[in-house]
Amino acid sequence: MTQAVVAFALTGSFTIDRIGDFSRIDAKKVRWRGLTADTTDFTFHAGNAFLHYIADADRLVALVASEISDEVYALDPIGSPRSRVAAQLRRFEGDAGMRHLKLIGLNGDALIYYEQGMVRIGLNGEVRWIADPFPLGSVLDSIGADVVKLSRPDDEQLTISLSTGRRLLTK
Repeated sequence: MTQAVVAFALTGSFTIDRIGDFSRIDAKKVRWRGLTADTTDFTFHAGNAFLHYIADADRLVALVASEISDEVYALDPIGSPRSRVAAQLRRFEGDAGMRHLKLIGLNGDALIYYEQGMVRIGLNGEVRWIADPFPLGSVLDSIGADVVKLSRPDDEQLTISLSTGRRLLTK
């Protein structure tokens, strides 16, 4: 699995091995040229300045998400549809500068941690669970065998089950 963050507004293009080439059309639109040289355009409504991706070149699947936009796209260069919105994140509605996103590879899946929640999603775009909302300002501390631990702004800890996405009681 490969994963990266791309400063798309600066680079204007990037490549994901065995998935294809990506170019920035404008501040919201992305053009993807796949393995067979066909193109697909997709949109990040709040902007595409910084894109995060995680891909499995052997399975020919990838997820692409924006640092500030709601959409998480599942990409499959040989499937149909080739691209689709796999998840819509419930983002902070205020200043987009308060938004953040981290894509973490997890046993063939991805964990998307963002300012108000977390999503476990297969690289094929199948959403396993959604855990939100979190208190704004929560910080990801660690990922263990079956739990994710976060610190909340009130100095309490929030523990989430990796298998179910449910909050666990902490002692």
